[in-house]
Amino acid sequence: MYGVLSEGGEEESPALLAAASRGQEDMLELLLIAGHDVNSSNRDGTTALHVAATMGYDKCVQVLLRNGADAMKKSKRSKTAGHMAAEQGNAEVLRRLVKHAGVQVLLAASDTGGTCAHEAAAGGHQQTLEMIWQEGGEEAILVGDREER
Repeated sequence: MYGVLSEGGEEESPALLAAASRGQEDMLELLLIAGHDVNSSNRDGTTALHVAATMGYDKCVQVLLRNGADAMKKSKRSKTAGHMAAEQGNAEVLRRLVKHAGVQVLLAASDTGGTCAHEAAAGGHQQTLEMIWQEGGEEAILVGDREER
């Protein structure tokens, strides 16, 4: 399910992504100490940070960021971990990503032009949208919509 690709394109052990999908922060620490690449991704470009953000596992997100996970890395659909957190209404995870990498987390556009605000609104996640407003202001709410007016 979360198979990881090596540089040569072969599927490697899905251990890091699997640990992230289960909220196992201690396992993540161990795998990272053992040398797993914190930014490795599966065929869809999904990283352990994407998975942890989607699931709302804040402690896993902390471990991954502390170990060098790229908060701005995009999947093949151009979604960051921020998009995925917003899509699921994981406001505190999204706030952590913003505190780590800055407001650019909120402003990044996916391949469809959607931002974190778009993802939160589409999912009906009012608290997440309010957090986006608090952390990023008007720009984070309106980016991508100005052209449509």
